[in-house]
Amino acid sequence: MAEPSAEVMVFWGLVRELPSRPRVAVTLHFAGERTMAEIASILEVPEGTVRSDIARARVVISAGLRSQR
Repeated sequence: MAEPSAEVMVFWGLVRELPSRPRVAVTLHFAGERTMAEIASILEVPEGTVRSDIARARVVISAGLRSQR
């Protein structure tokens, strides 16, 4: 198995810094390939909350990735 790229390592480092619920939502979405509905069920929150958490996390992660370049 190939080693993850530096950008992937930075991505997951940024994910680890997120608050708990968004961190879990992002992990389930990107690594677990779960749907928004599945994540909402797992976290016991509305699907809209999952969408918001992931959208906000994407902003934080994108900014972090840009600052690493």
